[in-house]
Amino acid sequence: MKLCIPVAIFPPEIGGPATYVPELAKRLTLRGHEVHVVTFGMPKYEERDGYFIHRQAYPALPKFLAFPLRIVKAGLLCAKVVKKYNLEVIYAQEYLSGLVGLIAKKLTGKPMYFKYVGDWAWEIAFPRGWTDKFLHDFYNSKSPNIYTTAMIFLQKLVGKNCRKIITPSNYLRSIIKKWNIKTPVEVIPNAIEFYPCDKDKYRKKLGLSGITLVSVGRLVSWKGFHLVIEAIKNLDKEVNYLIIGEGPYRKNLEELIKRLNLKNVYLLGRMPKSKTLKYICASDLFVLPSYYEGMSHVILEAMSCKTPVLASDIPPNRELIKDGETGFLVNLNSREIEQKISDILDREDLNTIAERAYEAVKEKNSWENHIAALEEVMK
Repeated sequence: MKLCIPVAIFPPEIGGPATYVPELAKRLTLRGHEVHVVTFGMPKYEERDGYFIHRQAYPALPKFLAFPLRIVKAGLLCAKVVKKYNLEVIYAQEYLSGLVGLIAKKLTGKPMYFKYVGDWAWEIAFPRGWTDKFLHDFYNSKSPNIYTTAMIFLQKLVGKNCRKIITPSNYLRSIIKKWNIKTPVEVIPNAIEFYPCDKDKYRKKLGLSGITLVSVGRLVSWKGFHLVIEAIKNLDKEVNYLIIGEGPYRKNLEELIKRLNLKNVYLLGRMPKSKTLKYICASDLFVLPSYYEGMSHVILEAMSCKTPVLASDIPPNRELIKDGETGFLVNLNSREIEQKISDILDREDLNTIAERAYEAVKEKNSWENHIAALEEVMK
């Protein structure tokens, strides 16, 4: 195949798509496919690992003008790349690149596939207070304002114009059904890379001592990190809690840590994936008490590091974790999280559970399976 992959963020930027797409492009290239990535930033053109990167510079304009202009200009660039290299397929990643891909599809007539890993409309509306509904109820209620209505319309428009929508979880497929569109949906689980994990070596290198809990994610309210901080206050064990990530909710977490007078909670900020994985590997428990996930990539990575996982008992996490067998699930309540952490740290079979989780991820979430499934869908 000859593919064009539009994506909104790409290295040196940090984020899910910026991690996934370079690995996807490299592996597709190794399988004999020709891959062209269209993204934003500089330099305009670059070759890497056998695939090609085409970038559209950000417009030097106010944000409200820059956003639509950069989408249009990237869409025109995408169409140009598709025509110039006679590419056969457009595989758009997430919502912004879905709009870019849609422009290119309309101008070239080439088929487009769209990867839906989270809901743009809800992720914008919820932190702004435009809705108090979580995603599973969001599409059952009326749109709260014109901005949300427009975002829902654009997201559905992308979905309607695809040959197929690709999503990593059955939960997200159930959300797409609420759009009432006819586009087929294919579930292809996320893929992860397996890295060697030497717990003692990384603990020494990172200077960790005592019981260590770690969370990773963007600092937003729905990640639930505040619940773990509240739980630690009354925990009957002395633990260190590390939070890796950055985001608009950081100030709220800092104020909570100060108010509870906690000296053992550390906001480590954003860091490269390689270092993040070392912290996960070196920790005794990975915790993700989020109210919302599409399909958590970082849970899979923790399982691949053989670090026990405690996650919120929500539908997408149930697809990854069998409670008490390959990890642990908990209700979103600081008291229950406190009790669950205490119980987990007392268990003598944690290594067995972590080993089961590792085997489950290795079987279902390998890159080989992921690429083969994509080829089957697009052939």
